[in-house]
Amino acid sequence: MFKKSILPAFLFLVIANSILFAQNDNLILGRNITALQQYAASYPTEKVHLHLDRPWYGLGDTIWFKAYTVSGDLHKPTTISNVLYTELINDRDSVLKRLTLQLKPGTGIGWGDFVLPFGYKTGIYRIRAYTNWMRNDSTAFYDQQIVIGGIKPGSEESAKPMVATLTTAHRIVAINPDIQFFPEGGYMVNGLRSKVAVKAVYKNGTSAVIKGIIADNDDNEVAVLNTQHSGMGAFALMLQPDKHYKAKIFGADGGTYTVDLPHAKDEGFVLTLNNSNADSLYVKIAASDLLYKKNGGMAFYIVGQSGGKVYYTTTAKLGSPVFTIKLSKSRFPTGIVQFTLFSQSGEPLNERLVFIKNPDMLKLHLSTEKPSYAPGEKVKIAIGAKREDDSAAIGSLSIAVTNETKVSLDEPAETTILTDLLLTSDLKGYIEQPNYYFTNANDQTNADLDLLMLTQGYRCFEWKKILAGDSSKPA
Repeated sequence: MFKKSILPAFLFLVIANSILFAQNDNLILGRNITALQQYAASYPTEKVHLHLDRPWYGLGDTIWFKAYTVSGDLHKPTTISNVLYTELINDRDSVLKRLTLQLKPGTGIGWGDFVLPFGYKTGIYRIRAYTNWMRNDSTAFYDQQIVIGGIKPGSEESAKPMVATLTTAHRIVAINPDIQFFPEGGYMVNGLRSKVAVKAVYKNGTSAVIKGIIADNDDNEVAVLNTQHSGMGAFALMLQPDKHYKAKIFGADGGTYTVDLPHAKDEGFVLTLNNSNADSLYVKIAASDLLYKKNGGMAFYIVGQSGGKVYYTTTAKLGSPVFTIKLSKSRFPTGIVQFTLFSQSGEPLNERLVFIKNPDMLKLHLSTEKPSYAPGEKVKIAIGAKREDDSAAIGSLSIAVTNETKVSLDEPAETTILTDLLLTSDLKGYIEQPNYYFTNANDQTNADLDLLMLTQGYRCFEWKKILAGDSSKPA
């Protein structure tokens, strides 16, 4: 009798607790997602790409460009702004010319040009473009360097490009570059294997090549440190309690200098993402022994969002020290996706950025009526645009025709609509060779792109600011 009478009550208690747990999960996740949606609605993103006809110009030339202005997480033609401001700026940050362009309604498209007088000095100039709305966040401005070379009217040198290039024109030689360390997920935890990215730059922001080792406070070598692209590299190590770690860098002059690594936490999570698979993304969360013993069974949440729109959420319990999930990349848009680990109370603990490349690019085909033309002869070009499934695509296109024998090109260092809208507009700081990550993509370039995600950070949407309910209105 006793067993029969207590069993229904026990089942009711279990079911009730499960329901309360699920309801609490929904409340916390719902609160965070709602806060993000409200913030994204109050501060919609807007971006600009200018398609220039070439990266180098001579005095007396005209800079022709077409502007594409987009908004939102999917980069659709903007509905926010109708006017675009473009500026030509010299090396002293003085605005030499400013254009106010009317954007074609409903398309976000505009056209413009800058005529370069012969009185200008040769050197590195900048073209800046922005809408009035983008002034709320000046880091979102389109800002592109160009080279203006020395040309004299009628001179044989008029068709030759300036020797300086954008990547070397302002390089400063420094003995010891600045070195920063970026633990994956935000911090290192004792007792857990951690991946640490490194970025080495000179004082002017250009990258440095470094080699060295990682040693503990007993001078035991625990990892090897080498940069592999644009001053970036990574290493992994198992952190031990009561140990401190430092990097020993072998300088170009033959000397050695040391840089301390960030201190590790005794308790916490490590958030790891593996993006090497073509169609799948692996997420791993590891808890330290101390955290697991104290909080076994606690709930945690993972949110994956891009541009303020949430594409993935999950709720789990700390039933073991390691939690792993496999996600299809097709559920996310192409571009930067931000994963955040939240505690049971909804506090953001760890973050990791990843760049998703989906097979969704347009397939463009260009053809001419004949293989060669006489000087001055009119050339007709046929353009075909198809989607990945070979269905016809409709859009606004632009083509720049350049004589490559007269204008030197550095394809990895170029900026394109992909680099501007998907990469540099969402990362802070100077990015060397942005097109390197998109041309001739392979395992190495994808690995280097992941290092960029680990080092330069993405903070368009800061959770702590969002969850605090920032009520400030954009100007």
